[in-house]
Amino acid sequence: MMRLNKFISESGKASRRGADKLIEEGRVKINGRKAKIGDQVKPGDEVMVNGQRLRLARNNVYIALNKPVGITCTTEKNVKGNIIDLVNHPLRIFNIGRLDKDSDGLILLTNDGDIVNEILRAENNHEKPLSSCRLLHGLQRIQELFRIHKSLNFCHSVE
Repeated sequence: MMRLNKFISESGKASRRGADKLIEEGRVKINGRKAKIGDQVKPGDEVMVNGQRLRLARNNVYIALNKPVGITCTTEKNVKGNIIDLVNHPLRIFNIGRLDKDSDGLILLTNDGDIVNEILRAENNHEKPLSSCRLLHGLQRIQELFRIHKSLNFCHSVE
């Protein structure tokens, strides 16, 4: 079983907060019943948002991007020069962490919320990779987490 907001998020329809808003507005149904915050979804349940059936995205996406200067690390589509428009991936993806608009460098993007939580949660004792040595350690840890979680399909590069 899975919380409804996580199911909606993993379908690519909205973020978890966005899913909660859809549920609060009464726009979500589970098996024909109006959903409420905290509902659980089990295999075989039919989840509808605004009359459209949702399905879980089966393929996780992992993108390593050399972010250029001038790009803003946000999923907000109304922000000019946002990272999501730069990548232009058909699935709903989001960046893991962020880089300042005036900086360039490696940024990871994915649609895999579970691995993001594993990487970013403070209780997992990860240091923020500020030095090149710590960055290398961080990348090795990410590679290890990917191997632990699942096999990967890496996307094409962004020019």
